[in-house]
Amino acid sequence: MKIFLLQIIFLLFISQVVTADEFIIDVTVEVTNNLPIVQSCNTSIGVSTSKEIYNHEEKIHFNNTLTNKTLDFQIEYWIEDLFGKIVKNKIITSNLQQKSYTPKFEDKQAVFLIKNELLTSCQNVGRNASEKIVVVRNENFLEEEDEYSETKEAEPLKPKIISFYTRTKKYSPTIKLFANIQGFGVLELFSNNEKQSLKVNTSGVYELNVSASKHNNYVLILFSEGVVVDLKELQITFNETSPANSSKTIKEQETNLENKSSTQENKSEKKPLNNNILTGQIVYESKNQKIIKSTPYFLIFALILFITIMILKKKF
Repeated sequence: MKIFLLQIIFLLFISQVVTADEFIIDVTVEVTNNLPIVQSCNTSIGVSTSKEIYNHEEKIHFNNTLTNKTLDFQIEYWIEDLFGKIVKNKIITSNLQQKSYTPKFEDKQAVFLIKNELLTSCQNVGRNASEKIVVVRNENFLEEEDEYSETKEAEPLKPKIISFYTRTKKYSPTIKLFANIQGFGVLELFSNNEKQSLKVNTSGVYELNVSASKHNNYVLILFSEGVVVDLKELQITFNETSPANSSKTIKEQETNLENKSSTQENKSEKKPLNNNILTGQIVYESKNQKIIKSTPYFLIFALILFITIMILKKKF
């Protein structure tokens, strides 16, 4: 609030007479500005969830996050559906404890936006609002079959997202995503607190430029006549090392394994062969083995005994 103190001092005197009805007024204006000093601060708000896709009636746990937790703050948070309807009323909290919401709906799938806004007494130069998209699928949803589908004429192909991908292998602040779309409609892409919309007039592959970080989650939604007909999720994580370095590391590991195996083979080749030969006295020998070894001796003994008996018979 500005308080203006206006002091007007009229010094009425005639310093110089020009005409009979002319005089000079000296005015002194003193302005005092009493503004409260507002300190600046730097913190950014966010929303985190354990995953992006949930099942029907599965509890969604989420956390409001701050990069600087030492400040006095309040956070207002709420949940909207994709069309801006509030499904969880606005609540103000002064803590960062985990919150939850259990979605209930009758459609095949639904998309929700968890939103929050930071309230502080300082002049914050960071991010004061954020949002996080989550997708909920109803596995128990049954589509109604048309009884007259056989008699109807062939309808055009249903709009759908055939594929959603990227060719980017190295990290960059901005990357390209590609969406192969069948049919027509409106595409909406949610990523890293950003939202893009693109009108699709014909089937084809559409290119989307998006900002990226080390860990990214993108959700692409296709609308047709105001209804969500398809959605796909794409998660991209960039390694600290480039793909070239990664492949080099793999090659080095493979080479090391080969060297290690060849070294082990060389070591096994250098071992003396007599290490695998049993030497010394026989400690145990099976009965079968003894019989086999003794058979020649029994045959020789039997032959000698037979010859001896024959000679004795001739003599007597």
